[in-house]
Amino acid sequence: METNLTNTMRSATELGEAGFIIKKGKARLLDIDLEKGRLNKRVLKIPPLYIDDYKGTLFRNMVAFEQCHRECKPYVTSYLFFFDGLINSAEDVELLHHKEVIHHSLGRDKDVAKLVNSLCKEIAFDGYESYLQKVVADANNHYHSKFAKIRAKLVHHYFSSWVVGISTLAGMIVIYLTLIQTGCSVRNASKPKTVTLLDCMKHVLDPLFGHFSFTFTEDESEGLKSKLANYFSRLFNSTSIKDVSERLKSSFITFQKDDETNQENQSKQT
Repeated sequence: METNLTNTMRSATELGEAGFIIKKGKARLLDIDLEKGRLNKRVLKIPPLYIDDYKGTLFRNMVAFEQCHRECKPYVTSYLFFFDGLINSAEDVELLHHKEVIHHSLGRDKDVAKLVNSLCKEIAFDGYESYLQKVVADANNHYHSKFAKIRAKLVHHYFSSWVVGISTLAGMIVIYLTLIQTGCSVRNASKPKTVTLLDCMKHVLDPLFGHFSFTFTEDESEGLKSKLANYFSRLFNSTSIKDVSERLKSSFITFQKDDETNQENQSKQT
């Protein structure tokens, strides 16, 4: 016999990933309702269920009573099949306990999931006879919608925990900043480059200082400063980096020759 997925409730974890909001209902135990919330979300209201060591025996007896009496409508059986789909693991029990839907005294969430899943084993049940058939069908229809499926995949793979979520956000920020940097680089590359005095100095002085060494007296340093100040003031009107380079090189060669001449004169005097 094939299982009709329309009559099978999705697990609490899957519903949370798809954007469902699970709330504690205030009605009677069997009154489960699905409402439309904000931003096209679905709100599933479930009255709290208290599970202890005796609930398993009680539910089994009630299911057996409904199965043996055809005139009795399967309310409890429908209710248990609903929870059988809603709880598939300890994580589902933990989520429902956090939402104050399930309270138990069994000690471990895993034991609760095992108990709930064992209540409906080997029971023949037609989902269309369930009083919760419309709730389950509406929930599954919304779960299989395009928006809910995309959201469920994103949450499942990239926001399953706060650590994974932070890593995902960090990666998105890095990609965003990289795109901004690339766009700025392309924009600047399309504009003509403005040659500044600092660019010219850096372009010319780096190789010069690697080949020449200068030794000046205090008077010569003051004279050199005044010459450089007068000479660099004319560079602001230059837009050709080649022209600036040639002027600076010729000036430093002149300064080097003057320095060599001074050294020769001093050696002759001694």
